[in-house]
Amino acid sequence: MRLAMLLEVDDPDIVLAKLVRLWLWAVDYCPNGRLSVADRPISAREIASASGWRGDPDLWMKSLVEVGWIDEKKGGPNGKTLYLHDWHEYAGKLIQIKEKDRRRKRRGNPTEFRRNSDGIPSEIQPYRTGPDRTGPNQGGESPPTPPCPPSPSASPSDGGAPPPSDPPQEAPSIESVADAYRAVDPTIPRGRACEHIRHAVAAGVPLERIAEEAPARARRGYKLWETLDDLRNALVREAAQEKRRRRDEEAAKRREDERRQREERLAAREKLDRLIAEAPEAKRAAWRKAAEEEAEKTRVKPKLREAFLETRVRLIAAKEFGLEEV
Repeated sequence: MRLAMLLEVDDPDIVLAKLVRLWLWAVDYCPNGRLSVADRPISAREIASASGWRGDPDLWMKSLVEVGWIDEKKGGPNGKTLYLHDWHEYAGKLIQIKEKDRRRKRRGNPTEFRRNSDGIPSEIQPYRTGPDRTGPNQGGESPPTPPCPPSPSASPSDGGAPPPSDPPQEAPSIESVADAYRAVDPTIPRGRACEHIRHAVAAGVPLERIAEEAPARARRGYKLWETLDDLRNALVREAAQEKRRRRDEEAAKRREDERRQREERLAAREKLDRLIAEAPEAKRAAWRKAAEEEAEKTRVKPKLREAFLETRVRLIAAKEFGLEEV
């Protein structure tokens, strides 16, 4: 990939991950493909931050323009405007679907799309309980509940029940992780936090890892998008390291197989040489005669005759001793 060569990055997959992150960011913040916010051009530093590029921002921007991922057009406050290359051709349909869904929810039935205190449409609850349709007890008063049997671990001597066991921990949800982060940094809207976390999970970042690191890093001043960018970068690095490890293991296995095959061929040659040397003189003469007859039939050139005879003698001997061709 030419972009990786310009940036002097060994693994092109890392550069591709940066591009994907830039495109995902543009779907939310630059849906028209123009790299500007409120008619203000986005700086190279902001584009590098949105892409997760930790190197020189100007080099990143210049390389994107040179390769053709970003187009420069005349106009705008600085005399030129930056656009993502062929943005509407690739992302236009996705943006239209999102906008159509947003308008549908906005004009839909209020009872169908209930909103929470943050103005975010509530997701379908997976554990919703229905009303009690059993009615009151037809027999009057409920029968008394029998007492619970004493716990086997509780002994009369200590006079107390055993300590209750810890309840099983539920898996975190995107909303609970967003709430935990907003408890430390309430400046980000809940819907935007859920959207950022959802994109990161879709990119392969484990939700448990986000739940563990996002609030802790927020206390040290990191924004949510910075934490998610670092987690995505770590995921890409781990994938690249795993790919490199598998490649090294395959290369080592291939070298070991080649070394073993060389040793086996060498041992087979030595064995064949020993068997030929130990064979009776009459048998060696018969092999030589058979090789000369074949040389006459194939009309071997004089300068190649001796090498041909030696090779044919070895092949005839190997076949007679039941050895593979060496």
